Amino acid sequence: MRGELEAMASGLHSLGVECCIVGWKPPTQSLGSTLVTEFVSPRFESLINLLPPRVGVRLLEFQVYRKAFAEVQRTGNSVVIGLTASGPFGPAMAAVCAKNIPPTILITRHTGGAPQSRRSPWRLAFEALAKRGVAFGAYSTTVEQTLRTMLPRGGSLIRHLPEVIADTPKGALEKPTRPRGVLLVSGMDSVGRRAPISHLMATKVIPFDKVILHDPSGRFVGCDDLQNKHGSAVSFERVSSYFTDDFPDFLQKGSAVLVAYDPAFINPSSVLRHSLSAGVPSISTRFPDSDFLVAKFGLVGELWDFGSAKSMALAINRFTKWQKKDFDMLESSSHAIRAWANPVASASALLDFAMAIRSSTGRLKGTSQRDFSDR
Repeated sequence: MRGELEAMASGLHSLGVECCIVGWKPPTQSLGSTLVTEFVSPRFESLINLLPPRVGVRLLEFQVYRKAFAEVQRTGNSVVIGLTASGPFGPAMAAVCAKNIPPTILITRHTGGAPQSRRSPWRLAFEALAKRGVAFGAYSTTVEQTLRTMLPRGGSLIRHLPEVIADTPKGALEKPTRPRGVLLVSGMDSVGRRAPISHLMATKVIPFDKVILHDPSGRFVGCDDLQNKHGSAVSFERVSSYFTDDFPDFLQKGSAVLVAYDPAFINPSSVLRHSLSAGVPSISTRFPDSDFLVAKFGLVGELWDFGSAKSMALAINRFTKWQKKDFDMLESSSHAIRAWANPVASASALLDFAMAIRSSTGRLKGTSQRDFSDR
């Protein structure tokens, strides 16, 4: 989440807001006008690496939120904004252990499996946080709706926010002119999440001159087989760089970006949102975030059905026939999403939520846990 952190810090800086960053490891780039930067001791890493991944990340988040609560109590007059890629357990443990927690917003991407029973660990953790006045931000309408089901009396504690996207490319946005030029694939196959390589393996022909494979991990699982199958007709390039504010510039190397998320995946796709922001068409599966973006902004590219190589091939074929009117419609969608979720706009929405939470913290902390759960 380094790119999101850097973009949000940039937006807050533009608004004249000072912030203290609390995390595990410092990002490679400067975070601008941060008031203080606190990081968990590197010695903690050896302990994290000894534990199962899910246990380790929750222990790490507990330590990060514990430090964040302590820092705000020391400085006063601040709001904790938590960006978490996992569940509520680390923050909940930190909140339970703290005597008094400051006004806090937890932006979460996960709510556990659906449906959640009354006594599920996920629901109990969210209720424990709500009892202590913690508010919840969601980048996904599906996550927002699930939180409202878990916390039916949460009301203003829950808000849908625009996930911050990196600034637009440093150069002028260019409309793609060669639909058959370069297909860019950012993110490899992940069980239960996405499967672009498997779908490309299932196709007989890839109607592009070149395919760029982007895997920041450097593993490129399945890519050898893909190149062996299609390498005689298509050139391949592998990129393992981790992009943050320069991600839109990288995506513009593609004539189109392939997005292959499972329809059960409820979280937003950074690749899909950034490709739209950069003015690059996507060839994307139908899943909650693509449906949301189409409904809110209009054309994002060509959609297809996950698990169907035939449906993907038809979507690619439609894209290769795009005309000027199609690219004009995409340009309009691109302009709209940049206005909605650029760093300043996203930081403004988050800041508005933070001020509302800070002003109501006293009233919320006097509310019982029953008020946030089913009676």
